[in-house]
Amino acid sequence: FSRAGQYSNLAGLWCAEDDQFYCGRWVMRYSVEGQPIPAERTAFRATHQTTTYHLDDIEIQQTYFVPLGVEHLKVAYTLVRLRNFGEQSRTVNIHTQIQYPWVMLPEFSKLPDMTQKNKKVQSRLEDGLVITETLGRPEEVRIVGTPLLSPSQSAFDARSADLRYVAEVQGRDEVEIPFIMAISGQGIEAARAAYEASVDYRAIF
Repeated sequence: FSRAGQYSNLAGLWCAEDDQFYCGRWVMRYSVEGQPIPAERTAFRATHQTTTYHLDDIEIQQTYFVPLGVEHLKVAYTLVRLRNFGEQSRTVNIHTQIQYPWVMLPEFSKLPDMTQKNKKVQSRLEDGLVITETLGRPEEVRIVGTPLLSPSQSAFDARSADLRYVAEVQGRDEVEIPFIMAISGQGIEAARAAYEASVDYRAIF
């Protein structure tokens, strides 16, 4: 089960198989030359939702979805399409913040068991991917990353991850970056297998 907030950010990821929350919130923010790129509008579909961000010649479409009807269901995607309508190359900074325990959000009223709010995790960066295990439940794993970029900066604590990426978009061009969160209750190898099987996002979306 998954839900998204008003700007197409993950706002809760729960697995029915083990009745555990794997992620409370996963928020994406964008900037160019220090200027934040604001959200303009969100379109809702039956299978996904997309928020459009815009500043000057830069437009970003952020789409959140969880695949249905495929073998590896325990994956969540945030697809980021960067479009540069100007003539000059632009550098877009992508800042992603992940809170792993369940988070109370005003737009959602259902409350899980408080043990979900009190979870603590340990994270590490390995081959450009963030591997996060729940303390006391090492079989409960999340893997976050994208096959196109490695984080330029990363910071972790017992509840969260703070990641920064840098993407270059040539003039009159666009770049699409799939950010993937794979989860598993059977340990790191199962989570990594789910991540690797989900890299070909175009075949799934």
